[in-house]
Amino acid sequence: MYSCSNAMKNVQDNLSGIRADKWLWAARFFKTRTLAMQAINGGKVHLDGVRIKPSRKLVVGDRLSFRIFGEPVEA
Repeated sequence: MYSCSNAMKNVQDNLSGIRADKWLWAARFFKTRTLAMQAINGGKVHLDGVRIKPSRKLVVGDRLSFRIFGEPVEA
């Protein structure tokens, strides 16, 4: 059975941010989540100048920087 407390937990989980690899894929910077994870694990993606892990939760206002085909991208 689906209770109100479960619904509130799901809303809170969604508001806490989205994984960096999932966001890079969903925003279509990378064709697959695997490619996004490889870029992050390879040290190609930075948050405010610091390397991150694929599971890092992103929130509104975070600034990612990386390169695609040699061109710098800030998102």
